[in-house]
Amino acid sequence: MFGPHRVRHSVLTFLAERGVKPYALQAFARHEDLKTTNRYYVHVNKRALAREAVDALAMSLGNGVATLDNGPQFPVAP
Repeated sequence: MFGPHRVRHSVLTFLAERGVKPYALQAFARHEDLKTTNRYYVHVNKRALAREAVDALAMSLGNGVATLDNGPQFPVAP
């Protein structure tokens, strides 16, 4: 499939992979419903979104560090 629709999809995928938020993608794509944007573009960035969630959780727990396996580190009392 080629043409303007393919170029549009490629640009939106490029933006999604670079962390552009779903609402910004929705506005740029002119989708009436956010579900349409989520269906086509949010899935491409699931790993980064999961990392963002883990980092936010780690920050709220007070240590602010995530391990390479994507889990927060918790201090251990002696």
